[in-house]
Amino acid sequence: MSNQKRNIDLYKKNHMKSMNHMIDKEDQKVGRFVMALHEEEDQKAGKFVMALHEEEEDQKAGKFVMALHEEEEDQKAGKFVMALHEEEEDQTTILSQKKNFHLYFLNAEQIINNMFTLVHLEAGNRVNELNLKKQYISILNKLQGTNFHDKDSVFVDFSEEFGEYLVHCGMANKEDMNKKDFLFTLTEQEYILNNIKKAMNLIKVINSNLHYLICRVIGTIGCIRKKGYGGGSVSSSIGMIWINPLSRWNFVDYAEAIVHEFIHNVLFLDDMVNNIFPQPDQLTNSDAMVTSTIRKTKRGLDKSLHSAAVTTGLMYFYQALNNTQKRDAFFQPLLKTVLEIKRVNSSYMTERGHQINDDMLHILETMNFNIIDKKLHLSSVIKRLV
Repeated sequence: MSNQKRNIDLYKKNHMKSMNHMIDKEDQKVGRFVMALHEEEDQKAGKFVMALHEEEEDQKAGKFVMALHEEEEDQKAGKFVMALHEEEEDQTTILSQKKNFHLYFLNAEQIINNMFTLVHLEAGNRVNELNLKKQYISILNKLQGTNFHDKDSVFVDFSEEFGEYLVHCGMANKEDMNKKDFLFTLTEQEYILNNIKKAMNLIKVINSNLHYLICRVIGTIGCIRKKGYGGGSVSSSIGMIWINPLSRWNFVDYAEAIVHEFIHNVLFLDDMVNNIFPQPDQLTNSDAMVTSTIRKTKRGLDKSLHSAAVTTGLMYFYQALNNTQKRDAFFQPLLKTVLEIKRVNSSYMTERGHQINDDMLHILETMNFNIIDKKLHLSSVIKRLV
């Protein structure tokens, strides 16, 4: 049995109890499954979403991303928001400063390889890029007891069935379902769909490869209302994003939420295939507690590494929008987290986890996000796969 097959089997044992649509109450208490439930108060405080724009900021953002849903205008807008992209020679120079820079959670080659590995080891299927998502989502649905969609574009689900699934996997409860506003109205659905479309187009302008990866890794974006939360991801439901958009959100906030939850998903996948946390039951030990970049409170090592990875991705996101104020607001909290992680007992994470942490520290040391563009580059990957 290969190491990666053992990793996948271990991950299934530790995380995928929702295969039977059950979740242990004690697991809910320690947050072992639900990794990223975004509390509304945190959003208001600017800790989670960090993108609840005031009117003046919205107007500024609008100058960059107006009419992003038209392809021709996308190209024009790209001239505004792609200021971070410098000459390829500059990227090569920066990369040479850290030979082993991988940043697995924003690394196209690694993400695609993880999808291929999962399909191959679980089904033995011969796959190529053209049918990868269909087989990948099929495997996840079988392992997780889910019913996520496998179309090329991400499916947005407003259904009661999706709400029931949130209850089954512990992200909502029956009391939530009984509330009359649990499901969004048709008018609200239309508004949300429009903003998701704009958000996805914004992501495509920022980096078309990132947009492509989101559409491959994520099968379903589910939208259900739960008071006090803005959405989340769960380690037993890879391939799904839940968002509960606040009325104040604009499409930039939607885009941030999608990128945020995508990063959680690719980290779950990387942990499944390559093993980041070999002792998941030990990650809330007192000596494994680390200050979360987002909540700024002590949390288990896995949640804090996830928060640091998400924050790194959001720094890249706001750099691409030329919003250096938001980008820089993440710097000190992220630095605190990665330095604390470096001091944690090394046995709680594999070498891969420490590599991820070192790569995030390298980003902070250089503040050059071109290396992320380099890692998100897809053409060489696709050429090898097709």
